Amino acid sequence: MDAEGRAILDLLPPALTARVIDTPAGPALAVVGDQLTLVDVEALLSQALPAEGVPVGYVLVADGDGALEDLVRRSELTLVKPVPDSSHFSDVSPRRIPGLDWIRVMRSPLGEHTRGSINVYLVDTGDGVVLIDAGFSTEAPRLSTALEIAGIERGTVRALFVTHCHADHVGAAAAIRAQGWLAEDAGLVLHSETDRLGREMFLTPADRFVNQLIDNGIAPADVPEWRAGLDLMADLANWPAEPRLVDGGTAVTIGEVRFEVVSTPGHSPDHVAIRASHRIHGEVVFLGDMTLGSKLPQCGVRDWESLDPIEDMRRSWQTVASGAAAMGLPGHGAPVPDLREFRAQFEQTYTDELMAFRRQYGGRELTAADVVDERTRAGDGFGPKQFVFYGAIAWFKHLERLGQASLVDEHPIRYSVELL
Repeated sequence: MDAEGRAILDLLPPALTARVIDTPAGPALAVVGDQLTLVDVEALLSQALPAEGVPVGYVLVADGDGALEDLVRRSELTLVKPVPDSSHFSDVSPRRIPGLDWIRVMRSPLGEHTRGSINVYLVDTGDGVVLIDAGFSTEAPRLSTALEIAGIERGTVRALFVTHCHADHVGAAAAIRAQGWLAEDAGLVLHSETDRLGREMFLTPADRFVNQLIDNGIAPADVPEWRAGLDLMADLANWPAEPRLVDGGTAVTIGEVRFEVVSTPGHSPDHVAIRASHRIHGEVVFLGDMTLGSKLPQCGVRDWESLDPIEDMRRSWQTVASGAAAMGLPGHGAPVPDLREFRAQFEQTYTDELMAFRRQYGGRELTAADVVDERTRAGDGFGPKQFVFYGAIAWFKHLERLGQASLVDEHPIRYSVELL
């Protein structure tokens, strides 16, 4: 590394790390970090980079909340050295997870649809690789490039596990199979409930989806906007035909690694975690959307079946934290280094958010649509609205089970929340 590269390294704050990566244009310095904010990035650029932009031969690639790739896309960051294909500098370029030399992570941006990225994991079994989750359908070319960068040959991926039916986890799976990455005997592995719910949501008219909206106070005139959002999700899901279906408890050994499908409902009723036990290196759990950092993950998203998604999530965390694995690898964000400690934090967060919900809505009668009106703005799109809507339904159901809310009307469904 030359003097310019060392100078950048010397200025990196503790939240950032750097490494040299090979690209089609030659070696490049990749600056990465899991907890970046736009302020962090701008401060780094002002200190570490010359006024004319990135030094020749260097490129910044992003992790975390997407701040760096946002800068690159807006051309506020100059790639001085021309490259044949800028996608090779994508943040999905595989990197090792510290302490887990047999697992690499590729960050697939969620793009214009929402902020952040999804983690696609590549597990080296000693007898080929296994993928965990896949990203939106629109990210299939980027994921394919990442596999090429990782040195994976087409026809050698031994399995692709999908943790649940949401588009950001399943969308690119069908394309990866169609492009010939999976081995001849490999499976595109879905829980049987994932396939059932995904088909019902994305491939057939979802009457229950519309009925749930109206039943919970969404005005019929607003339903087309919500339906358009679901249609977009269907495109991004690109639901795969003829997956290999499994149930909770199913286990398979590939090379040195035993993979077990663990039912973990809550975020969605079909959600699973994947417990991976390496014969030499120990055990980790791929968490899917069981965690979204410091906040509770959204529970009951497009779920018209579960009686209490929040309680389901709490039980799922008990299941995951009671196993042998110390570390969890989530679908979004940084690794969870200690599952048991995180579960304790999860319970505290659960208590805090329950109290916050009761403080805000206690002594009132309201529908889930009322909560949407209060917590979102006129310009918010389908994404923010749907998470608030389904989150409200989940909290109402949970509080009713606890005896802290009661159903007062069914047309539309309206709850009375007790005062704290």
